[in-house]
Amino acid sequence: MAEKINFRLIDNPADFQRMCEMYLHAKYPEFQTVDGRGGDEGIDGFIRWKEHIFQFHHPFSGGLRLDKLRHYLNQAQTHEGIKRWTFLCSASPTKSGWEYIEAQRATVPFEISILAGSNLAEEILKFPHIREEFFPRETLQTTKEVLSHTAKIQRDVEHIRKRLSKPKVERPRKGDAPEELRLTEEHKSEIYARLQQCAEQEATIKRRKNTPYAKWVGEFNAHFVLSHYYCLPESKFLDARRYLEMRLHADRRGEKRIDTRNRLIKQIKVTQKQLGWSDAAYRSMLQRWFNVSSSTELDIPDLQKLASKMKEILASQT
Repeated sequence: MAEKINFRLIDNPADFQRMCEMYLHAKYPEFQTVDGRGGDEGIDGFIRWKEHIFQFHHPFSGGLRLDKLRHYLNQAQTHEGIKRWTFLCSASPTKSGWEYIEAQRATVPFEISILAGSNLAEEILKFPHIREEFFPRETLQTTKEVLSHTAKIQRDVEHIRKRLSKPKVERPRKGDAPEELRLTEEHKSEIYARLQQCAEQEATIKRRKNTPYAKWVGEFNAHFVLSHYYCLPESKFLDARRYLEMRLHADRRGEKRIDTRNRLIKQIKVTQKQLGWSDAAYRSMLQRWFNVSSSTELDIPDLQKLASKMKEILASQT
């Protein structure tokens, strides 16, 4: 059927029993319920006392256990005069459960009827008033979206864990630092977060379903010649942060990040020439404004600020 219901929306056995009672009342007008507060001895409801009895079961988690099935069927056999036993369960029996049921059909003195899992769900859908009370359409849609989103998160988390967790055996590369000279835990976490941020931004811009974490980690490792990102020397932390900031803030319209950086530096050099600044005067200005001695030490946002300031100065002189 096109419409689906999920018994996991019912979070306690009492509500499941009430749903089953509503269903049986709707299907069998002569159905009677049993108040189980004093012990129902395996009879949750009946049609004509003990001729046709019903048992309900809603597992808190997992599926229908074989020992539970045995217990309920053994309870039913303690009652004399039964002609039919119907078992309603939110979960379908396992293979061993069905084998047990089929084996018991030839030994018990009454008919066995099982209404469980998807078969029970299809029966409930035949009665709109029950469906709307226990599985309203808005709840079903929300549940579907939550389950879908949860599955995606689980896939992404597993992907990150596999790609970013430290492997047991790793071939060292030229850029790997000795253990004692590697990134501090704080800086390792920052690099990790920036790699995630870069990957998520790319997925958003390019409208990708999967976030390309592996690609970004691979490019970072290739750039710094590392076997893995956490092998980066602590002395290169600022270079690594600048590299990721440059890539994160590059032109989102499609220009390659390195091209963005080169274009800005070229523009700054042209403006320096137009201003008539010597290299010494230019470096002095960089020291005052950004506390660096070369534009190559700046990330893209600072290069953009520098280019803008120099244009303002040039405009004021003309």
